[in-house]
Amino acid sequence: VDVPRSRYLAGAAFAIVIALIIGLGAVVFAGEGLVDRFGNRAPRLAEGINNLRDMLRLLSRNPFALALSGILSIPVWCLEASKHNNFSARAVNLNLTIVATVTTAVGAFVAQAIPITPAGIGTYEATITAILSLFNVQTPLATSLGLIDHFVRVALIYVFGAITTIHI
Repeated sequence: VDVPRSRYLAGAAFAIVIALIIGLGAVVFAGEGLVDRFGNRAPRLAEGINNLRDMLRLLSRNPFALALSGILSIPVWCLEASKHNNFSARAVNLNLTIVATVTTAVGAFVAQAIPITPAGIGTYEATITAILSLFNVQTPLATSLGLIDHFVRVALIYVFGAITTIHI
């Protein structure tokens, strides 16, 4: 049976969400054991696990903050996904489906969050190129989209960052 690629990617996205939930649950419920296990060999990892546990505990005690973060996440992710589709993709004359747009946005965000290179330079573009190749976008076009998208992201961060810095 030939499964459509968008359905396969939706299943993969669902699996990633479940893995994140399980990972957060492991940090919350088994975090102490993880810290004991990795504390001597990876003190920064142990410190990160402890900080994450503390923040999750604080967040769970404040339902308003939990609801607010959930509500504010929706427009942030919509803007993130629309940035790919409306700005970067249109700049290279490419029309992406909503599945391709969301998959690319989430994948690029996660790739940039892993600190392999400063600001995700290179890994961000490579991730976008790899994901878009799953949607049959040619490599040069996908790479161009990745470069433009990264530039737009950096420009927005610098503009809003400068405004915020001046305001503060």
